[in-house]
Amino acid sequence: AGYFIDMPGPGGGEGGDYYCDANFVGGQWCPEYDTLESNKYTIAGTLHTCSGSPGNWWECDRGGCQNNAFYVDSNMYCPEDRCTINTNKPFLVSHYQTAEFANIWMQQEGREASFNFCSD
Repeated sequence: AGYFIDMPGPGGGEGGDYYCDANFVGGQWCPEYDTLESNKYTIAGTLHTCSGSPGNWWECDRGGCQNNAFYVDSNMYCPEDRCTINTNKPFLVSHYQTAEFANIWMQQEGREASFNFCSD
């Protein structure tokens, strides 16, 4: 997984490390952007938004706005040759975002696959 959070949290938190995220880990809320979450069966991106303002977040959408390769096309990404991206072999992955959408793009052996998530 690769993700960004709005650290530091407003206080030390439960662990004293100022960690915060959209799931209240450490006892503090803050926005979280999961740019890449994956295993060999699917790949996803998730944007979590919060109510409040920097240093004063009071609630976040734990589930977030997400899309993943399996939801778009069950043959896009899996550990088998039938899939566009066979996760048992090396492949290239890229993340791109604008103000309107975020995209995960992949390439393997001349084949390409991509999907958007959190489109505005």
